Amino acid sequence: MARTRRHTSSPEGKPQLTDNELIQRCLDNRPDAYRVLVERHWSMVYSVVRRITHSHDDAVDVTQEAFVRAYEHLPEFARDSKFSTWLLRVATNYALDQKRRLRARQRLQVHVPVSGYAPPTDGQAIAREIESRLAEVLRSLTHHQRLCLVLKVVHGMSTSEVAGILGCSEGTVRVHLHQARKTLRNRWDGWRS
Repeated sequence: MARTRRHTSSPEGKPQLTDNELIQRCLDNRPDAYRVLVERHWSMVYSVVRRITHSHDDAVDVTQEAFVRAYEHLPEFARDSKFSTWLLRVATNYALDQKRRLRARQRLQVHVPVSGYAPPTDGQAIAREIESRLAEVLRSLTHHQRLCLVLKVVHGMSTSEVAGILGCSEGTVRVHLHQARKTLRNRWDGWRS
């Protein structure tokens, strides 16, 4: 059974094109349609990539590159899945690859303490400690566990969408989510006591 196309209206009352219609326009040599896809999906892609890179600047760079790569491979996009799912898969793969490269470079760097350091106030110190501990707990998750948690909980995606982005089965997503929640619960409770 074929899906019916739903057109939503823009604020000006004009019907908006679906992702698949915009993709077809791109493939028909109308690259201006890709700008609409970028505007439509930028914040979602950036948000997911930001949680992988832990840096605004890196997230912007990775998001831009992900859109470039997606555009270059648009003819390969199988339209049996949602464009956003495919796009997030391109972005997460690139972000994880960049993170691995960065880690390899960081192993070679030597850190020198900075002089003139002023200690934070008590309130700032406590807030930084909690933020640091939470970041530490989240870093203890595997990439797939963290991504499953972000895509499912933060972005409200379905298990099947998360599976499509990560290229695994829905059962694997459920296992990653279960393990992530268990690890978070154990580590956070262990730190608080």
